[in-house]
Amino acid sequence: MFVTTLTGTFYNKKGELVFSANSGEQDECIEANVKGAFGFTGGLGLVQGMSKEEIDFARIVLSSRGAIHEPIRGHLDAKEITMDGKIFINARLTNCKIYVHTGDFAISGPGAFEHCEFFFHDAAKRSEI
Repeated sequence: MFVTTLTGTFYNKKGELVFSANSGEQDECIEANVKGAFGFTGGLGLVQGMSKEEIDFARIVLSSRGAIHEPIRGHLDAKEITMDGKIFINARLTNCKIYVHTGDFAISGPGAFEHCEFFFHDAAKRSEI
């Protein structure tokens, strides 16, 4: 088992206090005015101020060890996009050229790929059926 302790005071760009922690003291505590999550063993432990979508995003980023880290939302039309490293959250892609190299991507929530062309390269091409 690994235990990490944290002591520090953190401010945002405006100089406002957003996070303070002291450990190993009799008054040990964490105070936060920001969204946050602590602990991860497939699921997040202590979560503060995060929506279900944000928790799902964090879970995917941590589960992939950061290989999947860029959120794509909304409607994209007639774009060229590489899927690797991206999480498609309620995304709708139409008339797009989609490139896949590693296959490290995720899809969360309802979405659609309409009239898109897929191009597989490298490891993704080797795993085609």
